[in-house]
Amino acid sequence: SSPGGTSPEMDAPLPKYKRFHIDLQLQRFSINVGSGDGHGMEAHLVCVSASMDLLSNATSEARLKMGWFWILDNLKNSFRREQRLLAHSKLPDDEPDQIMCSLEALGAFSPDFSGSSDLADVTLLHSSDSLLGGVEAFDYEAASTNDLAANTIVLAKLSSLFVNWNPRAIKNITSTLSTFSDFMNQTRSSDRGAVILLGPEDTRSVGGNVPATKSNEERNTCTVLRAQMEGVQVCLRSARDDLPLFTLTMSSANASVSSKSQEGMILAATLGNLSITTPHMGRTHGQYHTILGLAPGEADSLMSVRYIEGKNPMRFEKDDSLKRSIRMDTANALGAWALVTISPMRMVHIQSQVLALVEYATEGILGTLASQAATTAAVAAADLASAGLEKKVFVVRAIGFEVLLPEKASE
Repeated sequence: SSPGGTSPEMDAPLPKYKRFHIDLQLQRFSINVGSGDGHGMEAHLVCVSASMDLLSNATSEARLKMGWFWILDNLKNSFRREQRLLAHSKLPDDEPDQIMCSLEALGAFSPDFSGSSDLADVTLLHSSDSLLGGVEAFDYEAASTNDLAANTIVLAKLSSLFVNWNPRAIKNITSTLSTFSDFMNQTRSSDRGAVILLGPEDTRSVGGNVPATKSNEERNTCTVLRAQMEGVQVCLRSARDDLPLFTLTMSSANASVSSKSQEGMILAATLGNLSITTPHMGRTHGQYHTILGLAPGEADSLMSVRYIEGKNPMRFEKDDSLKRSIRMDTANALGAWALVTISPMRMVHIQSQVLALVEYATEGILGTLASQAATTAAVAAADLASAGLEKKVFVVRAIGFEVLLPEKASE
């Protein structure tokens, strides 16, 4: 025993253990919207699990895992359809009629199935009274560790998302859903005119705001979000025969956000590639199928973004060339700064392909959505640049852009 009469084992902190655990499992969730002619739409989500643990050290951990999902368009069409899968994750089978059979063969509907995170895996760690780890979260080098000095940590891993876009099919789906929505609004029972009576003890809590205590105002809480996504692929299909025309692919997206309530925010993000390709059919030469994307052999990722806001944000930057490019009097008065680095890109200009892509992107439903997205992005950028009284500096480094004009596009 020790001189004080207690053993070293008594002085050591007790290991944390689970005080409360809950686990929910969902094998399958399906929605079918049908019409009178026997056609309709289906949406399926298979193998979802959610769990939460409350630990003895006043921390909590929640986790959500999802296996597979897909949306199937079985509406009646007056035009040719080659692909009925409207949107889906990675699936064990490409044939819509065989997906359920393939999942059953994997054991996804078995009671003892261990679960799947092929679609998404999200973990939430939280501690309201203390920090979860010991590594400073406001550091780029801490992006590879989970032992962060934060009150809340969110870790999200997302798989790939695949979308098949046919303008005529989307128009048909929109019209059908609008008709279904109107029908539901007409047939559902309405509770209009209901009166809610409150007693004297209830009126005290209506419209009242709970004043924040001084301790909450002075507390500097830290939240960390890390997200990874394998990719998003959108296949633009012909409205005439539903064959693929162009494929837009975003791959290997990573983002890390660290936010402190009294110090500001640090964001670091990378994008592996953003490409536009044509299908490997026809007589187009193999090296010209990629219309736009990362230049071959130039870099591992297409884009990286660093954004910092708060008090003296330049103190976190280690790039001496960036510091030299900003005047010292400006650097001391900065409230936020951002550095966007774009790796060399290559564009293959085949006039017929480029004109077809521009026409596809600017007409119909896709053109309307693109116009709205561009307007929203411009307003958001203006609001970001003008918010607050502090100065903001945005630096964009574009290393290079290559335009290839083939003399002969076919093999």
